Amino acid sequence: MKYFILCVLFFATFQLSNAEKQWVRKHFESNERVSEIKVVDSTKIVALLECIGVSKVYKSYDSGNSWTNTYSYNHPMNGDSVALQSIGSFILDSSYFYCCMFPKPVIDVTTDGGTTFKRIEFGNISSDSKNYIYDLNMLDSLTGVIVTVKNIIVTKDGWKTFVIYKKPYEYINSDMPTFFVDSLNIALIKQSAGSNLFYKFNIMTQEWSEYSIEVNQKENEKPLTIIGIEKQSDSVLMGAGMQKVNDSTKNIHYDLIWKSTDKGVTWEVIYKKLKDPRFGLEEVHFTDSLRGIAGGGGAKYMLTEDGGYSWEYVTLMDYIYMSSGSCAYCGDYPLAWFPAGGVFRYEDVTGITEGILEEISIIPYQTATEYHLEINDPKAREYEIIFTDASGKQILTQTLNTAIAANTSPIDLNSLNSGTYFYMITCNNSLISTGKFVNAR
Repeated sequence: MKYFILCVLFFATFQLSNAEKQWVRKHFESNERVSEIKVVDSTKIVALLECIGVSKVYKSYDSGNSWTNTYSYNHPMNGDSVALQSIGSFILDSSYFYCCMFPKPVIDVTTDGGTTFKRIEFGNISSDSKNYIYDLNMLDSLTGVIVTVKNIIVTKDGWKTFVIYKKPYEYINSDMPTFFVDSLNIALIKQSAGSNLFYKFNIMTQEWSEYSIEVNQKENEKPLTIIGIEKQSDSVLMGAGMQKVNDSTKNIHYDLIWKSTDKGVTWEVIYKKLKDPRFGLEEVHFTDSLRGIAGGGGAKYMLTEDGGYSWEYVTLMDYIYMSSGSCAYCGDYPLAWFPAGGVFRYEDVTGITEGILEEISIIPYQTATEYHLEINDPKAREYEIIFTDASGKQILTQTLNTAIAANTSPIDLNSLNSGTYFYMITCNNSLISTGKFVNAR
């Protein structure tokens, strides 16, 4: 008996020591578009997805490892009706969801966790397809704000009633970030060619005033920008942003992490680095005061364990290089997701894929009409191959099972538009290989 226990302990220790952290894809359907995800607590997550006129609610109770479709509802898709669920949707908690629709300023609201939804329209502006929603933020279940192209819409009773204000275009013409200073004041960032200056709107007095102290760049440098914000407490805010290197380097930016300890009045850049892919940062989220994740364009992700002062880069993969995704932290697991690319979790990977790269060979080759990925594996294993275009949109998913002697699955290039395409090969939900090819027909 002691021998058996020792063997079990040795095996568990061996597995743990050989575990390697990887991004592992947690599957939704290939045609489901991720709109918004909210971490409710250390194990529970809510997700809103869009699928050809059907909005879906998914929930996870194991930190994003598995997902269940708990509710689906149809919304209009023709004529002058609202077309699609927008990325600006907001989840307050496990009961209150706010689905922003596109292109007109309309929201669908649920207060019962996605069992029923009620549509809210905002008078004449809801017929204006050029006045779409940029951002929605809720302080609690009663107080909220919607920022559209032309207006700010405020409620104090959970959208039973609301007041519409016109945005002062002379200095506010931005989409985000938006945050509540308190129950009466909303902060919006100044619109300019890169800014970290916030203006404040008072709901009671309807007055605008300058709120924060702008951090100026050094001589001969480009402006310092805040793109995304998370409130860690009533006073502490963290921000993600970027700084362009110079005018001659298009889309090459420094990664910036910001911190404020006085409700966003003053800000400090606590981290700055130039790292591929060099698109800067757009989001930052923390699971506690020390552990956090930040993300940006090109599937760039980075993790911190010291409150944001140092970071480890864990960029997802090449096949979604041009995509901008979102991120969060649930318990001990960093999460990343993309509108058309699904949800990924950063976790220890052991088991079937242990040492697999030493056992197999992957040979890509292309003919005039087809693209092939040949997988030579002496063992019987099932592989999933996901193909995307340059924007990160999934265009095809294939399954290849070496148990039935299949080692290649061709793609008809005539069915694809000209351009660059990316692929990801997984086995047992573990990433095996990524790559790309060009269809030049």
